[in-house]
Amino acid sequence: MFSSIKFFLVTLLVFSSFANAELDGLKSNEINRRGPQLKIVYKGYEPTEEESKKIEKAVNFLYFFYQEKLNLNLPESLDVKLRIFGDYYSYKIYQMGFSKSTTDGAFYSSKFHEAVVWKRKNDKLLFKDICHEVSHLLVSNLLNRQQKYFKKRPLWINEGLSEYFENLVFEDDNIVVKPNLVKFERCKDWLTNDQLISLSQYLAFNNKEWRANDIKEKQYQSRTLGWSLVYFLFSKPEGSSLVGKILDNMVNGQTDSKHSINSVVKSYPGGVAALERDWKFWLLQKDQLAVQKIKNEETFSPDFLQNYKTGGQE
Repeated sequence: MFSSIKFFLVTLLVFSSFANAELDGLKSNEINRRGPQLKIVYKGYEPTEEESKKIEKAVNFLYFFYQEKLNLNLPESLDVKLRIFGDYYSYKIYQMGFSKSTTDGAFYSSKFHEAVVWKRKNDKLLFKDICHEVSHLLVSNLLNRQQKYFKKRPLWINEGLSEYFENLVFEDDNIVVKPNLVKFERCKDWLTNDQLISLSQYLAFNNKEWRANDIKEKQYQSRTLGWSLVYFLFSKPEGSSLVGKILDNMVNGQTDSKHSINSVVKSYPGGVAALERDWKFWLLQKDQLAVQKIKNEETFSPDFLQNYKTGGQE
């Protein structure tokens, strides 16, 4: 027992000594002098060339989507740090040493501005985790008009966006987001059985209340509603504009303790009551959710299109 504890502590010290040095020593992929500079540390995992390009393409896409489609302010030169482990044990040791997170698949460290994942059963799960955590990274790096970072991030939209983008798929020249049918059916069941909390209550949750509601009876209602609201908003023709406005109002109004619900009031026509009405109607009317197509040649700048086609490689 003592030897196991000793080994554990030594391992933590080793990670602590070299974690930041590894990232600092990596070369960045600067893309057209703007955009994400991707830095990846692989531990016990060697990606194929195709996997590497896919990861670079996804990070590129997410950065430019937040910046151009949602019209939000991100640093023009942003370090996107990824740490990918090949096994669960190494991932957990690193997590215990550098994060309060206890998640078994992936986490984002706001302290080190780093997305950490491990290669689970297959490449698809790894890609989902990367997209999920990189979305968290980008949201945390949004800037307000005074160039201050978005520190007070409401979990409903932060997690909702990450769970939305974890279903990102590249299909030839198209980029699509597939629906999470399990979450959709869960929301519909809660609605028909009168088990949904009101949106005014949900959107007013602080992050502690949001987490408490999420784990209640292991229903995971908070994160499920977050995904559903984001998917609903993006299903509308003006969805990108709506989500962008909500986030922009949150980033610039974060000194207000009620900036979560107030941002919806300011951004959605008719406010929270109209959003709740439209969302519930959408839940009841949809027998089968459509896959959402994102990429459109006419809605992205030449910078994005060049980076997307080359996977960030010049």
